[in-house]
Amino acid sequence: MSKILVVDDEKGVRDFLRETLEIYGHEVMTAETAVLGLESLEKNVYDLIISDIRMPGISGIRFLEQVRARYSQTPMILLSAYTTVEEAVYATKIGAADYITKPITPAALKEKVDGVLSGAVKSPTAMEGNTNYYNLPLKMRWDKPEAQIIKETLLAHGGHVTRAANALKISRMTLYNKLKKYGLEPGRELRKKLKSEKA
Repeated sequence: MSKILVVDDEKGVRDFLRETLEIYGHEVMTAETAVLGLESLEKNVYDLIISDIRMPGISGIRFLEQVRARYSQTPMILLSAYTTVEEAVYATKIGAADYITKPITPAALKEKVDGVLSGAVKSPTAMEGNTNYYNLPLKMRWDKPEAQIIKETLLAHGGHVTRAANALKISRMTLYNKLKKYGLEPGRELRKKLKSEKA
């Protein structure tokens, strides 16, 4: 059993996360703000923190910065209904272990939590310097928050780059460059790959 801290300003989300994680055998504490989350961290040792990104006062990104500075060994998963690619990339760089998009399903939550707690999801620092990272199969490449957001957006828009770029609020060229960074060529072949993974 792991001890998990859930930080989210929405009571419904906090309750859902707590109840779901408890069903899977974890001990869960909740906080409605990052300030209360930091107070809880001063009194307790947690195996994992799950925090919303969009919160009043201290945002999830700022909370992550403070957690990394004070409790560097505690992994943290960020969750949000919407965030920018740049935000996700920054979160990864400063130490987010993983990312979950809302709405959250129990199965997706379990998969992410199990992956982080088991060490199967590597920290960003562990991935640095892995020159073969972008040569991995497509499925294995989607483990970074930026790539997850891009993939989900592309899936939601049928693999069409222009529509996905508009949804992500970035230029089409920026999205093309990001896809190429992941070794992917936009077009029919990419849509086929995404369709096969969705199935």
